[in-house]
Amino acid sequence: MRGQRRAARGEPAQRAPGRRARRRRRGCGQRDGLGAPTAIRAGAREAYEAFGLRLRRDPPASDRASDAMPADDPWRPYLDALSGYMNGVGTEGLSVRDFLAYDDAASEAYVVGSTITVALHGTPAADALAAIDRAGIGTGAISTRRPTLDDVYLRLTGAVVAAVA
Repeated sequence: MRGQRRAARGEPAQRAPGRRARRRRRGCGQRDGLGAPTAIRAGAREAYEAFGLRLRRDPPASDRASDAMPADDPWRPYLDALSGYMNGVGTEGLSVRDFLAYDDAASEAYVVGSTITVALHGTPAADALAAIDRAGIGTGAISTRRPTLDDVYLRLTGAVVAAVA
C-alpha cells in the first residue's frame, strides 16, 4: 500500500534490506566479538594477558591492581570494565593477591555437578591420565574436547549461561 502511494507521488519505492544487509545487522553477537574488529579483539586479549603477567611478575607494592598499569595505557578503561564485570570491582579496588588467587583457581579446574573439567595447558593426555591413576581417582568416563564459549563464561563468572538467561 505504501509503495503504491509513493509511486503515485513519483517517489522511488523503498526496498526491504537484502539478505546481506540483514545478515550484517544480525552478525553482532558473542560469536563474533560483539561486532568488534578482529584487530581490536586481539588487542584486548593481549592487553588482558599483559596485565595478568605484570601482576604476576612485578606486582605493585600497594597490592592495588590498577597500580600495575600506566595511567595513559589506552587499554586501561577496557581492563577496568572487564575487572568490574568479572570481579564486581574495578581495578582500583582489586587486590593483586585476590586477582592472582582467582586467576590460579579459574585456570586449573572447575566442577559442574559430577563433572570435573581440567585444563591441561599443553600437558599430554597420557600424562594427565597417569596422574589421575596415581591419585586413585575413580572415573566413570574421560573425554577430551576444545573449550566452548560456555566453558569460558563458567570459568569467568562461576555461572552457567542457561541458568543466567
